[in-house]
Amino acid sequence: MESRNVRKSKKAIEDAMLSLIELKPYQSISVREILDKADVCRSTFYKHYKDIYDLIDTVELRFLDELKGECMKLMAYKSVEGKHPIIESVFRVVQNNDRLIRLLLGNNGDLAFIYKIENLLREICITVSAERQRRSTDDRQVLLYSSYVVSGAVGIYLQKMALDIDCGPDELGYLIGEMFVKAEKVFYS
Repeated sequence: MESRNVRKSKKAIEDAMLSLIELKPYQSISVREILDKADVCRSTFYKHYKDIYDLIDTVELRFLDELKGECMKLMAYKSVEGKHPIIESVFRVVQNNDRLIRLLLGNNGDLAFIYKIENLLREICITVSAERQRRSTDDRQVLLYSSYVVSGAVGIYLQKMALDIDCGPDELGYLIGEMFVKAEKVFYS
C-alpha cells in the first residue's frame, strides 16, 4: 500500500504532465518541466518512473485497468431492450476521465493510445460475443463482428469528441448498443 505522500507525489507529477500536454506534444516535454510544475525533486520522479514514456504508459494503463475492471464487473449482465450496461459503463468510465482522454487522444498526446483502447475493447467484445453466440473466441464471424463494432464505437466517440457533441454515457450506450444488436443480426444470420 502506497503512503499518502507517495500518492500525492505521483498525482502531482501526472497532473503536471497532463497540464504540459495541453501546451505541447508529450515527446517535447522534459522531466525538468514536469519537476518544476509538480514541485517535486528529480529523485522523486525517478523513484516512480523511468522516463516520460513510462509516465505516459502508467497513466494509460491505469485508465485501461479501470475500464477493463468496470467491464468485467458487468460481464454477467446481458443487454435487454434498449439497455446495454457494459457499453454504458464504458462511456461512464470515459466520461469520468474526460480530460485525460481528450489530452492523450489530442494532437499533443499519444496517438497509439487509441489502439490500446481498441484492443482492450475488442478483446472484451470477442469474449462477450463468443459467449452469446456459443462460438469459439477465434471463430471468424466473432472476430469480424468484434472488429466492426469496436471500430464503429470508437469512431463515433472520436467524432463526438472532435465536434464537442453533448452526448452522455447512457445515450451513447443506447446508440452504440443498438448498433451492436443490429450488426449481430447481419454477422450471425
